[in-house]
Amino acid sequence: MVIKEAPRARVVESHAEIKQDLRLASPFPDLLAYADAIDLSAMDPTDIGHVPFVAIIIKAMQRWATSNGLVLGTDTIDIPFRRLDEIRAIIREMAPSVDEENFSEAVKMVSANCSLYEIPSEVSLIINDRAAAETDAASSANPSDDAC
Repeated sequence: MVIKEAPRARVVESHAEIKQDLRLASPFPDLLAYADAIDLSAMDPTDIGHVPFVAIIIKAMQRWATSNGLVLGTDTIDIPFRRLDEIRAIIREMAPSVDEENFSEAVKMVSANCSLYEIPSEVSLIINDRAAAETDAASSANPSDDAC
């Protein structure tokens, strides 16, 4: 009887704490253009209620960046946690009234969406795993070849 060793595999908990990642500290050009195209001062209250919180946060981050000599979308915007209240204050100033739900939602979402993106540690482990980088003749060029 021949006993064959099973190939090494890394198991990742796919339902670990899932962090929302909108990368608003470095928005992609089309998202930035979308937010720029929204003129809150020219909108009636009904239309303002339909502006997504993402666009509101981007507009607030643009104001914050400008007041700090930076340009959102060009410069690396790394807002320290202790200064996120400044973004929230800008959002509150932008709101036409205190009961605008999308502005309240934007205020709540600042902490989760205004920091630089970091590769999750679990993904870094896989990327930096020596076994993932070092392949040999026994490594399958097509992972589907190993399917049962």
